[in-house]
Amino acid sequence: MRKAYIESFIILLFLSCCSFIVSSCHEEEKEEISDSPFDEEDIQHEQDLNAYLGKTYSCKISQVSAMESSVRIIGEYTGEGKFFLGEIPPYLDIIDVQKAPYKVKQTDSSFEIELERYVERDGTLYDRLLSKWAIYKEGVERDQLVSHAHQVDEIHAFQNLPAIKLTSKKGLGGIIPNKYISDFSALDISSATINVCITQFMHLTPRAGDIAHTYGGRTYYMDEGYLKSLLDVPLLEAAKRNIAVAAIILVEPAAKCADPDLGALLQHPDYERGVYTMPNMTTLESVNCYAAAFDFLAKRYCTPDNRYGRIAHWIMHNEVDGCIDWTNMGIKPLTVFTDTYIKSMRICYNIVRQYDKQAEVLGSFTHSWTQIANVGWWLYTSKEIIDLLNVYSRVEGDFQWGVSLS
Repeated sequence: MRKAYIESFIILLFLSCCSFIVSSCHEEEKEEISDSPFDEEDIQHEQDLNAYLGKTYSCKISQVSAMESSVRIIGEYTGEGKFFLGEIPPYLDIIDVQKAPYKVKQTDSSFEIELERYVERDGTLYDRLLSKWAIYKEGVERDQLVSHAHQVDEIHAFQNLPAIKLTSKKGLGGIIPNKYISDFSALDISSATINVCITQFMHLTPRAGDIAHTYGGRTYYMDEGYLKSLLDVPLLEAAKRNIAVAAIILVEPAAKCADPDLGALLQHPDYERGVYTMPNMTTLESVNCYAAAFDFLAKRYCTPDNRYGRIAHWIMHNEVDGCIDWTNMGIKPLTVFTDTYIKSMRICYNIVRQYDKQAEVLGSFTHSWTQIANVGWWLYTSKEIIDLLNVYSRVEGDFQWGVSLS
C-alpha cells in the first residue's frame, strides 16, 4: 500500500451509518462456531484464490497503461507451448476461467502490445480500463494460467485538478444540507465526509426531472432534484472553504431502492440481509451500471471550476469488517469477500482517476483492529482484510488506496 492513513475526521460525527461497537475476542468468537458457516463451493473458491495469490509464476505482466483510446500491455513468458495474453474483466473470476474468452496470441517471449481501449460486447461499449490482464498457456480442455493478473498502472486523465491541502486535523463526518451549514467556518474544519447512496438517485428508465447520462453505450438517469438539494448544497459550501470531502459510497438492496429494477441489477446475488449490499459485479450489465454511477459522479463533482462542489476522496462502502450488516454478500470466506471488495475499489479508482488524478480510494473499517468489532460480526477483522488488500496490491499491481476508520 503506497499510502495508508487514517481519516480521523470520520471519527467525529458519522450521522447515518453508525453503530454501537462491542468488542469481543476473535478467537473466542471462532470457538463458539463448531461447524464452518461457508458452503463447499465457497470453501473451494477460497482455497483456489489463496493458491493463486501465493503462487510464484515464471511469466509476468509488468505494466498496463490505459491511454486515451488504447491499452498498452507489457509482459514476458517462458516455456514451451502456445501462449497468449488474456483479458479478465471484473465480471469474470480469474479462478473460474477455463477457456479465456478474450485473448491475443503471442509469438515473442517479451511483448508490448497495444489494443483498442473500447470494444463492443453484448450491446455495451466496454472500457478495458476496468480489466486486468494475465498470460495463459493454451490447453485442450482448459487454458493454464501462467502469470498473476495485472491491473492498470497508468490511467489517462482528461484534466488536472489541484490537490486540496489539509490546513488542520479537524473534520466533520456525515455532512448534510441544513441551517447549521455555516458551522463549516465556525468549526475551522478542513475535511469532511458525505454519504452518497447511488441507489437513491439513479434510475434505469427516465423520470420527471432526471438527467440522462450515457456510459458504455447505455443511458442511465439521475434525479437532478435529489442531487441539487442533498449533494450539491453541502459540497458547494465545502468547496467555498477548501474543505476536502470524501464520499462514502453506498448501495442499497433492491427492496429499498428508488428504482427496484436498478436495485436488482446492483444487489449482490448472494445478498441475505443488512442495511447495504456489496455491489453485484458478476455480469457485464451490472458492472456497466455500477461504473456508470462513478463516471457520472466524477464528471459532476471533479471539475476545475467546482461548479457543483468537489469530491476529493472516495470511501468504499461502510465498515466492511461488519459486512454482515453494512456490505452484505452473504456469508463468505475472507478471501472471497476481499476479492469482490477490491474489485469494487478498483472500478471506482480507475474511473475517478480519469477526472482527478489526485483522488484516492479508501477502504472503510471499524476501529477494531485485531478483534471483531461486534458480537454479530464474527467473520473477520479489519486487519485481516487490510492485510489481504496489501497482498492483492503486491500481486496484481498497487494503486493509490488508503484506510478510513469510522
